[in-house]
Amino acid sequence: MKKNSYTLRKALALVICAMFVLALSVSMMPTTAQASSDGNTTLGDREIGSIVRLRENDVLVNYIVVHQGSPSADYQGFENSTILLRERVLPLRRMNSINVNDYQNSDMNVWLNGDFFNTLDAEIRNQIRMVHIPFRPFSGSHFTVNDGANGLHTRVFLLSHTEVAARCYRRQRHSTNP
Repeated sequence: MKKNSYTLRKALALVICAMFVLALSVSMMPTTAQASSDGNTTLGDREIGSIVRLRENDVLVNYIVVHQGSPSADYQGFENSTILLRERVLPLRRMNSINVNDYQNSDMNVWLNGDFFNTLDAEIRNQIRMVHIPFRPFSGSHFTVNDGANGLHTRVFLLSHTEVAARCYRRQRHSTNP
């Protein structure tokens, strides 16, 4: 019975992690942006895993500090920046109006960098940088990954399957209570 319980918890953890792929956005902000109302703490001072609150439509929303600086050479424009991950899943939205896996031209990418981006306070919007993230062009089935300067130019984006799967795998392996 214990083995089945562990297997069920493990499966639930995977399902929860898979849900994040559908709805999480990541923001890039300079490490010098103020992270507290006292004016003494910048985002660059915040530890990985700490919470910062941003206003979306005048409502404070929790974001998690997930990375400081550039994740790798595949990502461009992330230098001296802090990557924030929205703590709560956004309402479910379709990726695209047609059945094509094309993130660059997707309805989701347009919404994230348009309507969703505009829900953030102007002060925050002005600090979120345009960056280049790795992506697969041509409906995502192309064998080439465009990265570095050739990556997708964006401000707000979904995590890739690889980024989420790596996080979920680490969480499963290192957590006694998933």
